[in-house]
Amino acid sequence: MKKGIGLKEYIESTSLKKCGPIIEEDVSRMIQILCRLIHPMKVLEIGTSIGYSTFSMANIIKEYGGKITTIEYDRCVAEHAMKNFERVGL
Repeated sequence: MKKGIGLKEYIESTSLKKCGPIIEEDVSRMIQILCRLIHPMKVLEIGTSIGYSTFSMANIIKEYGGKITTIEYDRCVAEHAMKNFERVGL
């Protein structure tokens, strides 16, 4: 899995340029810190968008065997998220 991809690079690499809210890089870092501190084994994310927050958490929780489930209502957006996950090795 690719590490160190920033929000700008992640968005520029996706084929869906206009999508719902995406977390900022500061929020992404805070979520990663929380994952490192708490070590959740199961994470449920509601609202995938293009998958940047999923990617951010997965980079951490995979280190200790955690799993993430993410749900996206919009089928088109979910398909783009899946392509992004494949692109970054999730």
